[in-house]
Amino acid sequence: MRIVLIQLGFLGFLLALHSCSLFRDKATVSEQTNGTWIFKMGPARLIVDPNDGAKDIFLLIGDTEYITGKEVRKEYYGSSLWIAPQSRFWPQPKALDFGKYSVSKLENGIRCRSQLDETNGLSYEKMIIADATKQAFIHRYTISNQSDSSIVLAAWEVTRHPKKGMSLFPHGDTSAPGTRYLDASIPMTLSDGMVWHVYDLTQKGHPGNDSKAIIDGRDGWIAYVFEGYAVVKVFEDVLPVNIMPGDKDVEIYVDSRFDYIEIEVLSEKKELDPGESLEWQVEWRILELPTDMDIPPGSQDLPAFIQSSLQ
Repeated sequence: MRIVLIQLGFLGFLLALHSCSLFRDKATVSEQTNGTWIFKMGPARLIVDPNDGAKDIFLLIGDTEYITGKEVRKEYYGSSLWIAPQSRFWPQPKALDFGKYSVSKLENGIRCRSQLDETNGLSYEKMIIADATKQAFIHRYTISNQSDSSIVLAAWEVTRHPKKGMSLFPHGDTSAPGTRYLDASIPMTLSDGMVWHVYDLTQKGHPGNDSKAIIDGRDGWIAYVFEGYAVVKVFEDVLPVNIMPGDKDVEIYVDSRFDYIEIEVLSEKKELDPGESLEWQVEWRILELPTDMDIPPGSQDLPAFIQSSLQ
């Protein structure tokens, strides 16, 4: 045990040194001439469009794009805040996902406020902040009930990535009712409490249930790994009993026709009385991986590296 602790401590020390050199410049945010906002933090560039649902429409790290745009699929692109359950809120409210948001500038970010979603009596706020100390783009979401009746819902962040690279996350109870796995054409590894998926453009899966994994997460993180970096979503872990029926706090979708995947995380369900709000935060940690790190599915080095960075 003493040796393991020393090794993990040394790994954290190396991570800190690595991170300091990577993000020595402070984060900046500025408005562009087309009305979008660009966040700059080390090698990462994030663009948010308040005129298009305040979605994250572009994430560049180094020379690589990490989220897909309209060129891949015109209906679904970038990263969206949705609301669950899908059985009630589908299609997603226009005011939420495609509407125009008002913007106010913050020190290292922006606050975007939607127009009223008249269909559901809800309003939405997205605060996006670049935190160079955490190496993170922080997303703080607020869903407010402006109606005259109670509404039960959950927040749901859906991010579209290229159908390349891999994802990994610590799993919880895989025997929980409603657990579902991806089609067998998408390689999956369960090892040492982790779930790994490896993606490539030849994968089409099958339309329907087999194109989506619904699995209880643990420890509140999931990573998308591609071209030497990990984009790690960090969120509050939710027990299956507190999640919306039919969902889990980690879900992965592989589109059967278009070249993208979705990494989705969900908040706990909450009943909002009139005037009440649901507040939820998801951090996108940007980690550069050491070039000599062993990262194939089942590796212990990569999860340890990620877990150490989150402490």
